[in-house]
This record gives sequence, structure tokens and C-alpha cells, in this order.
Amino acid sequence: MNRNLLTMALLICGLSVNGQKKIDYVDPLIGTNGMGHTFPGACVPHGLVQLSPDTDTIPHNINGTYQPRVYEYCAGYQHRDSSIVGFSHTHFNGTGHSDLGDILIMPVTGDIKFNPGTAENPDSGYRSRFSHATEKAWPGYYSVMLEDYGVKAELTATERVGIHRYTFPKGDGHILLDLKHGIYNYDGKVLWANLRVENDTLLTGYRITNGWARVNYTYFAITFSKPIRGYGYKEMKPMLYNGMWRKFDIYRNFPEIGGRNVVAYFDFDLSDGTPLEVKVALSPVSASGALNNLRIETAGKNFGQLCAQAGQKWEDALSVIDVKGDYDQVCNIYSSMYHTMINPSVYMDHDGSYRGLDQEIHQADQFTNYTVFSVWDTYRALHPLFNLFYPSRSKDIVASFLAHYRQRVHGLLPIWSHMANENWCMIGYHGASVIADAYVKGIPMDEKLALEAVPVLMDELGQVDLLIGRSLAPLCHGVAQLGGCVGDGADGRLTGAASRNAAVAVHSGHSGVAAHPDDEVVVALSAGVEIGFGPGVVGRDLQLHLAHFQLKVRRLSQKRRRSLCGGSRQKQPAQHKRRCKPCDLIHRVALPSFG
Repeated sequence: MNRNLLTMALLICGLSVNGQKKIDYVDPLIGTNGMGHTFPGACVPHGLVQLSPDTDTIPHNINGTYQPRVYEYCAGYQHRDSSIVGFSHTHFNGTGHSDLGDILIMPVTGDIKFNPGTAENPDSGYRSRFSHATEKAWPGYYSVMLEDYGVKAELTATERVGIHRYTFPKGDGHILLDLKHGIYNYDGKVLWANLRVENDTLLTGYRITNGWARVNYTYFAITFSKPIRGYGYKEMKPMLYNGMWRKFDIYRNFPEIGGRNVVAYFDFDLSDGTPLEVKVALSPVSASGALNNLRIETAGKNFGQLCAQAGQKWEDALSVIDVKGDYDQVCNIYSSMYHTMINPSVYMDHDGSYRGLDQEIHQADQFTNYTVFSVWDTYRALHPLFNLFYPSRSKDIVASFLAHYRQRVHGLLPIWSHMANENWCMIGYHGASVIADAYVKGIPMDEKLALEAVPVLMDELGQVDLLIGRSLAPLCHGVAQLGGCVGDGADGRLTGAASRNAAVAVHSGHSGVAAHPDDEVVVALSAGVEIGFGPGVVGRDLQLHLAHFQLKVRRLSQKRRRSLCGGSRQKQPAQHKRRCKPCDLIHRVALPSFG
């Protein structure tokens, strides 16, 4: 890594770099080729909607046989591709498995095709060729020219609404709504989709999928800036049972559409040359909730106003730091910051209602409910970053973790959770580390419930072995002086009465313990539990009393203490110097105090 980048000064709440906006240094296309698993489309910080192009339709499996190339499309987009299938409204950012790609829209002209076609033969379906020369992407905005249709596509977003602006050639045009499309798709993933044509500018509906999220409900409301002239749909596979619906011509201008493989189309008169604006609101709760989200977030605002609003939200979010360096260095930092604020995502309606892990509808009590918790990826760095720079967001994330714990039949914090489903990906109980670090940083929480949730795996040794996949050995990587302490009482209660400079162990898989010079230590267990204990030093012979959540320790000699990461740095063995280096970097950043 460039030496200048390592020593770059990060000043809290600074001015913009050289008079330019922070968003001018963000490149959403970074990571979109190969295995970066990022997408270039439009979103706002931590929004439910990530509106972005999908460039292929590689399935997860065919008749149960895994298709390895699907891994390239975790975010739906590959920069090397030359055609776009359409624009869907939900995407993961940077994950190593996938799901979502809900509610795909594609503007087309000419004869309607119901199949997306293939990358090798785009003319076989409704996809369109495109060129990167016409592609533009910055925070909150994406645009591209769809060459096969002569349509300029522009995208922006609010937290719960994706906004499209399509400039068609003069004449007739169509909007395709593909309710069978998905990322990591497979035959049978859509359990049911429903679509209602409420009037000539409003659609409502939902779809239920069975993917990485075992049961994912996505409700939507869609409005058009021009009236629909006609519409219809095709069920891409024969329905085995139609009941008395067969007495109607349900495939043309019939206002209630349902099926498992639905592709619908809507016709528009575009002869006046003005763009067609499409607004798509999502809800985890109901179509009426989606419609309310649509009205609150976009009523009376056009595409340009909403795009400017999205850009300002990103500017505000990125302005917690000021970066000095050359363009590449500054772009690297701000683009990385940008990617940290896509997930987790808001997962509730404006009225506070959300779908819980028990699939019941709950009301958030003075917090914003979030989803997409890839905790084994994020507990080391992302959540500590939020604690320092965005403490109010951390407060809501912790509350979401604890709501998750209350609603799960297993009574656990998130392992890897999204869209009101635990997907059980990876080992470990890293949510405990998130809770403990937030407490150390002074993030408000329900302390009694937090203590109940953190050691929950300790009650059943069989569950520990199953989920953790390793013994309860101490782990150490480095020590940062942060303030506050977890569990200074003998029974591990969250009393917060420890010394001013408690130590927080940063997990990385190394054996050992962290000893602070002031005799306050935190032992990081592989189960993800962090416990403050002092005065005294934790030795290698560590025992954990599972029933009472207590630590038994043995004092080490002063000489042994100095050999541990965090002790005296004058005579450290070489193997410890490398492990402590991240601590040196941390201390170069000026961190705010949050009480």
C-alpha cells in the first residue's frame, strides 16, 4: 500500500477537498468487474432500494446442479458485459453469496419479447446492448443509453423508492415488468407474484421468493407519469390449475394478475417527446405501506429534485471525514466509505412497521429497523466504524440486533440475516462482538436484553460446537484505547464502571490475550464475546464458566505481559510487532467522543 496513503490525515467534520464535493471523488464502478461484487446503480445511504442494472441472468442452479458462473453475478452486474437485461431494485454490495434482484423494469420499443435472451444473442430477448461510453455513475445517480431501443435510462433513489426516467424516441413505447427475474435465480424461486392495475397510472403488488432468504416478501407500488394505454402479461410456464379464472381473458387488460412466472407489459403514447418517469416504492409489510412510502418520499418532486436530494444525502454522509492526498488516494478513501454505507439497509415502512424474524408485523419503538447483516464480514471493522462516525445509526443497528434476538425461535443474534430471514451462512456468533463494542463506545442500548443475548450460545455446549466450529480459545490481534468497559463485575454485568482506558481486543484469529498497561483487559473469545476484567491480567489458562458467564484468570509476570500485544512496545518479539501495527494506524486518526 502506498506510504502516503497510510499516513493520510483524516480530520473529523472537515471542509470539502480543494473546494470540490466529496461525491466527486466517489466512483461507484469500482469493484464491478470480476469478483468485486459491487453494483453501479443508484441508492442513498442504507436505503432499502438499490436500483441498478443487471447484465445477465445466470441461474444459481439448473435442476439442482450448481452453476459456478453465478458467483460472478452476486451484485447482478459485470463491467465486462455488453448488454443490460433491465433495472432491478434490490442488490447486495460486496457479498460472497447472493439473492434479491427484485422487481425488474426494462423500457423497450417495438415488438414485445417476454424472455431476456442471452448475452451471446441479445436479439433473442428483451435485453439491450450498451456502451460504457454512455454510462455515467455517481452517488445517487446512474444513466446509460440502451442502444437497441434508443432509450436513455436514468436512475435515482430515496430510501424506499427507485425513480426511473426514460427518454424514448417519439412514438409508442413499453415498460416491461419482469416478476420472475432474480439474482441467484432458479426455476421455482418465485413462489407467487401478484399485480393489480389500480388505475391508469398506479400498480400495486407483491412477490414471495424462496432463495437465500427462505421466505422473502417484497411489496411494491408503482406510478407512471403518463397514462397506461393498454397492458397485458404472459405466464412463462403453463399454470397447472386456473380454477374459474379461465372464464376470463386474463392476459390482456385484466386488472388482477397472478402467477409464478409473470412478465407484464404496459403501453404508453410517447409522441410528445417528454420523458416517462416511473417510481417504484418497496415495503416489507404491505402494498399500502409501499404506497405510503411512495407518497411520503416522492410526492410533488420530479426526477431532478429527487436526484439532487440523493446526492446531498451522500455528501452529508461522506462529510464526516476530510481527506488530503492526490486524486487516486482521495477517490480510494471516499469510494470505500461509500461502499460501507450501502448495507445494512433500512427494513421498515415510514409508519414504523416492519416484518420480523417470526414473519409477524412489528412496530419499531423509537428505532429504525435494519436488515442485511453479514456479521462475520462486518464485526471487525464496519460496525466499529459506525460506532465512531455514525453513533446514532449504530444505536438503531444494535436495537435491530436485539429485536432479531427476541423474534427468533432459536433466541439468537444475527448470524447472517437479511429480509426477515436468518440464512445461517458462516460460523461464529459475531453479533456478540458488535454488541460489546457498541457498549464500550457508549452506544445506548437495552443493557439487560443485551447481556441476555450476548452469551446465549454458552448455555448449550452442543450449539457452541455446531455454530462456532472451534474451541472457546482467546483471540488477539491488537489493542485500541477507546473508553468504557464491558462487564467489570464478577458476574459479567454491563455496569460500565471500568477504567477510562479499557482495552478492546480486535479479532483476527490469532491466539493470545490483550493486556492494557493500566491493567484493564478485554478477552475476545472465539464465540464473539468480549468481557472486561480488571484490575489484573488474563493469562493463557483461561476458563469460562458457562452457566454464570464468569472468567477465571491467572496473573502473569511483568516480563510475560510485555511480550503480549498492547504491553510495553520496547522489547516485543518480532511476531508481535506485526500484529500490533494496526493499533499504530488507529492512533493516527482523531476520534470523536460520544460520551
